[in-house]
Amino acid sequence: MSIDNISNSEFSSDHSVSIRDLWGSCVKSWRIIAIIVAGCVVLSAAYLALSAPRYEATMTIADAQADSFTNSNSSAGSALSQLAGLNNSTQERFAQFQEMLTSNEVAQRLSKDPVIRRLLMQPHGLLFKRPTTALDLKKILEGLLSQSKVDDQTVTISVDYKTPQGAVYILNAAYNAADAVMREQAKASSSAKIAYLQLAISRTANAANIQSLISILSNENVQLMFAEARTPYAATILDQPLVPMHPINRTPKILAVAILMGLLIGAAIALLRRDATEL
Repeated sequence: MSIDNISNSEFSSDHSVSIRDLWGSCVKSWRIIAIIVAGCVVLSAAYLALSAPRYEATMTIADAQADSFTNSNSSAGSALSQLAGLNNSTQERFAQFQEMLTSNEVAQRLSKDPVIRRLLMQPHGLLFKRPTTALDLKKILEGLLSQSKVDDQTVTISVDYKTPQGAVYILNAAYNAADAVMREQAKASSSAKIAYLQLAISRTANAANIQSLISILSNENVQLMFAEARTPYAATILDQPLVPMHPINRTPKILAVAILMGLLIGAAIALLRRDATEL
């Protein structure tokens, strides 16, 4: 072994930190760590005292054509989906709906809502106020809206906001906008396919090909009817959002984060003090 390798191995062994060494350094600096943790707790308590309360509104949605959730209001949509052979794609459409809730298309649509503009699109900036764009609104929605999966066909979505009425309005507006965007996209796609198929039928002389095109055209017409029907297109609401009566209890979570941050900062300082004394 060369001299360089020996010196490098000795250097690494001298400067390596084991868990026992780290624990010993933390024990020796426990007063500093305790002070830092206490400071973080005090700061978090001050933040909780000064920050505005937050309210959470929740809504449970399910696959609009799931057999276990169909009712008298959605029976027409279910019949249309079975007639069009759409049951195989309902899960894909439901998954697309969940992604659509915080999409650019929904943000663009919501940016035209005067209530949403008042709630979420106030001019912002530290020195120079600038208007909130649809892209900004998309990021805001991503921060406000959360989803938790109940099962393959059921999802709970929630919005937390500084006022209870605002939380409910934002949640309903996002649901309606996502449904409207998906309907418009489906209608545009089916209309384009129908126009193309009608043109192809008029230019085809083979009887067998005409029959096949007519069959496809009939299916597209049913899909267009389904997109235009007054039933939930991709997701039906199982539990309507209610105005929350009490704010979210953020104290345990914020205090836990404050304590963890205090411990990490204190441990880092203890390790730096150990290295400084060894130099």
